[in-house]
Amino acid sequence: MKTLQLQKRIAASVLKVGLNKVWFDPTRISEIREAITREDVKELIKEKVIKKKPVKGVKRRAGKKRQKRKKKAEEEEQEKRKKLLKKEKKNI
Repeated sequence: MKTLQLQKRIAASVLKVGLNKVWFDPTRISEIREAITREDVKELIKEKVIKKKPVKGVKRRAGKKRQKRKKKAEEEEQEKRKKLLKKEKKNI
């Protein structure tokens, strides 16, 4: 069984994406196998046999949680400093 590495590499360069972002229609693999030139691959892209996979978004949940904790800690630290300053002024 012939691999589709060449077709995948050509499709990736035509679509301007990485190898992992190229999708082949599994029902039309035989047509993809026959495509050996850039023009053949471009034709298959027009026919939507070869597509570009969608970009995954970045999950920010963990980052936002970390920022919230950090902000809270900084606020608490600032409150502590204010209390210490008040105490020092009283003692002087």
